[in-house]
Amino acid sequence: MILKVEKDYDNARFDRYLKEKIGLTHGLICKFTRNGFIKKNGKKSDFNARISCNDEIFISDLVAISEKSEKSKLPTEEMIEIVRKSIIFENDEIFLIDKPYGFAVQDGDGIDFSLIEVLKCIDKSAKIVHRLDKNTSGIMIFAKGKQAADKFSRFFRERVVKKTYIAVLDGILPQKSGKIATRIEKIAGNESLAKNVETGGDLAVSEYEVLATINKESVVINEENEMASEFVFCNNYDGYKRPLTIAIFRPITGRIHQIRLHALSLNAPILGDEKYNKRYEKGQKLQLLSYNICIENVDYLPAKKPKIPVHMKVFFTMN
Repeated sequence: MILKVEKDYDNARFDRYLKEKIGLTHGLICKFTRNGFIKKNGKKSDFNARISCNDEIFISDLVAISEKSEKSKLPTEEMIEIVRKSIIFENDEIFLIDKPYGFAVQDGDGIDFSLIEVLKCIDKSAKIVHRLDKNTSGIMIFAKGKQAADKFSRFFRERVVKKTYIAVLDGILPQKSGKIATRIEKIAGNESLAKNVETGGDLAVSEYEVLATINKESVVINEENEMASEFVFCNNYDGYKRPLTIAIFRPITGRIHQIRLHALSLNAPILGDEKYNKRYEKGQKLQLLSYNICIENVDYLPAKKPKIPVHMKVFFTMN
């Protein structure tokens, strides 16, 4: 089978085009592009390469067989119901979802069903416009249809989206508020990891504010921060070797693992961060929550707040 790329997909990523056109998982797309069962203009191509209008995409019969096999596997009704209950707002353009902990947003190695796959069982028009890490909980947006996806993807690219995260940090921050600017690049040979670098990489900028600190004796609330009044903080310091900080992060740019790496750069990595916290202990869960999303000139977007995940209620709850 040969597909000719339409104008609407000019400059789209190869894997996203294939996912939309033939419904394969990310893992199979990687496999088939790597071994040449899927080619672009008669040649092997990386799964994350860009495609152009009128490119010819060759898809072997073996891929078609795998496609039928994949489509026979469907999410369980229980999974669909979990995602349905996580929808906290929707209209003709978007879903606003309170993403559950441990749910991958898109396909990948070792992922049976991603959030977008399950959401498509509820509404086939659902599309990704931004991402959260698998173990980050909280608010995120999905678009309905290509036109809305293009619109909201542009909002994220143009940085008119204001995102607020809450994190429990393994350590004390140097001051009550500040701005962090580092350069971040993916680690060669392992694109699931990144690092702060002196030169190269991409500029990453975040702002942070302390809500409270927790030590062996007490909880110290930052009364200067208006958001602190939204929460009740709990002194559950037992078992931790260092004081903890509950902080707000507002990323200005959107780099891979930006908040996690910025917390690390402040010598206060996120508690439960298996990738970047050297003091991580088996069984801990990532203490990072997407708390709010605001978009300039999108008046209908409600100020909905997520539920505090069970593993974070150890340290704070809604007031």
